[in-house]
Amino acid sequence: MFGTETSGVIQPIVGIALSYLAVILFSRIAGLRSFTMLSGYDFAATIAIGSLLASAAIGALPLWSGLAAIAGLLAVQATVSLARRQSWGHALVDNKPLLLMDGTEVLRENLSRAGLIEDDLASQLRAAGATSGEDVRAVILETSGDVSVILGEGGFDRLDPLIARGVRR
Repeated sequence: MFGTETSGVIQPIVGIALSYLAVILFSRIAGLRSFTMLSGYDFAATIAIGSLLASAAIGALPLWSGLAAIAGLLAVQATVSLARRQSWGHALVDNKPLLLMDGTEVLRENLSRAGLIEDDLASQLRAAGATSGEDVRAVILETSGDVSVILGEGGFDRLDPLIARGVRR
């Protein structure tokens, strides 16, 4: 019915549609955490799912194999999420947030440990609206790789314990 040129166009369209619907179904089953970027493993899983989805959609990987791999990856991600609820799983999977700036003090050793330089820190301070070091209470490199800039007076020791929990000094 379709010539080879037409089927070459239809196959990716059908593949994309089926893959997209399958990912929606899988994410509904796996829950809201499926595509969050809260940690490094979340980021890696999201990239891997996107790669598998694209490979299956364009026919570089058989569609059903790609969908099975995505389902398997989401199952592993759900298992890791369950393990994180236990102290051993949390310690195994997650990095701890790292304090980069305590009040006006730049923690250069922590910047170096994180692979950052002061220019990176300055960029984050500007983006947060700091006009001087005096505006900063703390700067924290989060487990997701995001940088949190907490503005206000005082230093890290004046933060609410909930906010400071788990942060390496």
